[in-house]
Amino acid sequence: MAFVEMFHKTAQEYFTVETGEDITFPAHIHYCYEIIAVTKGEMNVAVGEESFLLTPGFLAVIFPGQVHSMTTEKSSSYRLCIFSPDVVGRYSSAVRGSYPESCLFKPSDEIYGLFCKLRQGKNNDIYTVKGILYLILSEFAENAEMRPLKSKGPSEQLIYRMLGYIQNNYTGECTLNAAAKEFKYDYTYLSKLFKSGIGMSFADYVGMMRISEACYLLESTADTVLEISNKCGFNSLRTFNRAFFARTGSTPAKYRSLKGRKPDKSAEDSRIRDELILNKQI
Repeated sequence: MAFVEMFHKTAQEYFTVETGEDITFPAHIHYCYEIIAVTKGEMNVAVGEESFLLTPGFLAVIFPGQVHSMTTEKSSSYRLCIFSPDVVGRYSSAVRGSYPESCLFKPSDEIYGLFCKLRQGKNNDIYTVKGILYLILSEFAENAEMRPLKSKGPSEQLIYRMLGYIQNNYTGECTLNAAAKEFKYDYTYLSKLFKSGIGMSFADYVGMMRISEACYLLESTADTVLEISNKCGFNSLRTFNRAFFARTGSTPAKYRSLKGRKPDKSAEDSRIRDELILNKQI
């Protein structure tokens, strides 16, 4: 199973491109736009109440705040771009308060080719990125039927509140028991509601958020593994390392190295400590 980062900064003009294979990722939500392409194979995508099969030549355009999931049953190679609303500020303002009837569309070959050329790194300055994304969204707007944001039912509203609670608290104490007290609902009721709506337990979702942010910090900062562990809400380095390995199949230090950051002495110390912890030698 592929592990894709679900933690994405909403800072001004945030932009990232991620690629991989055989992605399966449960229902989640973030406050950025997301565009997904399958370059080989096929992927099942669910956005709200809509479900579709994403194949090469098509794009899925997901708006901020839409709950979505991806499932690969056979095989898929994918490219996804996640960017903050500020990157396409005028478009974002124009469509505020509405969502597309369908997130799936068939772009022209030229537009699809431009999307597939987007790369993470210095090769894309922000003006090139903005230009390509505006072209994609302009063509999407020509084909999309927009509908006003409808009011959610009580159960759906409660799930969204729980997702918001996790978003605001996952770096500290974030338990279902605390959420039940916050919302004044029965613990068992919330547990069943969250599991049925999201497809995983509250605790597993919190863990996924924490590991996702850890991946982001390992790639984008020079913080030590211990500092990242603390920032992501783990109460011990041992717990962090085991949880990280269970989610990604890698230790934090090795993950950082694979992502291209040069390890310093503290990172090398962390790598050795990671291995000792996983081998239960400390």
